[in-house]
Amino acid sequence: KKKAWEEAQLRRLSDQVLIPAGEFRMGTSKGEPDEKPAHRVYLEAFYLDKYEVTQLQYETVVGKNPSYFKNCP
Repeated sequence: KKKAWEEAQLRRLSDQVLIPAGEFRMGTSKGEPDEKPAHRVYLEAFYLDKYEVTQLQYETVVGKNPSYFKNCP
């Protein structure tokens, strides 16, 4: 039963959306030193999960759970 549930959760991981390629301004001319300088960044298109990954899904894929809050779903 656990294996079937894990497989269902892994299928849910494939529920992703395509984020198109594009540019954005990163940083600032004001603020903290590690935020400077403002500059343009270009990113290739990439996929992003529609939903947050649960700790169990992460552990199922990676094989360990590094979270401090291990009793959360």
